[in-house]
Amino acid sequence: MVNDRLGTTQIAALLDSIGLRQYQISADGGGVLTGWRDDSGDTYRFVVIPVAGSSSLLLVVQRVLMAPPDEFSLEQLGSLLIAALAFNRRHLLGAWSYDNQDGELTFQLAIPVDDGVLTEATLRHCVTAVMQTVGQEAPRLRAVLDGSRTPRQVLESGS
Repeated sequence: MVNDRLGTTQIAALLDSIGLRQYQISADGGGVLTGWRDDSGDTYRFVVIPVAGSSSLLLVVQRVLMAPPDEFSLEQLGSLLIAALAFNRRHLLGAWSYDNQDGELTFQLAIPVDDGVLTEATLRHCVTAVMQTVGQEAPRLRAVLDGSRTPRQVLESGS
């Protein structure tokens, strides 16, 4: 089990070793919170969570976008979800998800941990993939939500 062999202290040490030196271990030991700022200045935060009862970690980029259902039209939310689902079909790693209660759009990646051992190389690969995916797709999803682009436009243009 990941929780038995790889706890939050070890996750924090691995994050530090790949250059994410600003992190916070949750008070309950349930995860390690960190983040990054992309080239355009957008800031993203994510948490690495050991999944109880399994040999995996969950990397969740939180609050990539907030689109509360009471603040956006059904057309806007529908367009956002169509684009997010279309992006999901293209991913080898990770997926977008939307919480219809508070409107939070997150990106999640489950990391299987063979024999309870997470290597620096595996974590670096997964974190890099998540950062690139979110960095490329979040602005496009934001454009769909604000109505400046359609799902078809962002999917066909690649920008």
